[in-house]
Amino acid sequence: MQTGSNALHLAAFDGRLAAVKQLLEWDPKLVDARTKSGWWGPGATPFIYAAVNGHVEVLKVLYAKGGEDLLTQTDKFGRTALHKAVSYSRSAVVSLLLEWGGSALLDIKDKIGKTPWDEAASKPEIREIMVKYK
Repeated sequence: MQTGSNALHLAAFDGRLAAVKQLLEWDPKLVDARTKSGWWGPGATPFIYAAVNGHVEVLKVLYAKGGEDLLTQTDKFGRTALHKAVSYSRSAVVSLLLEWGGSALLDIKDKIGKTPWDEAASKPEIREIMVKYK
């Protein structure tokens, strides 16, 4: 089965900072590439892959190239990088994403109506980070 992942997805997933930089230099449009399927759902971007695995330095490089739009991009289930970071308890990523995007990110609903705030209901350490922006 073809997942639609490209080299940037894989480099972001693995936290390979030098590879991420090189790939973006060769083709900046890769920052917006979406998967067709895969472990983290169809429509996932390299930014979402980096968020899931807690790769803060990779997120910074991707954000510098793709800008604020990356913060609100969703997979096919309506889940943002913040939804994913909360789900996987990536506290450093949650902090960084909220620093960049602020409280508006907390209210983005996925396709079943859950916000990142809802996702953090059973994660007090994540809620502690988020409450500053609520």
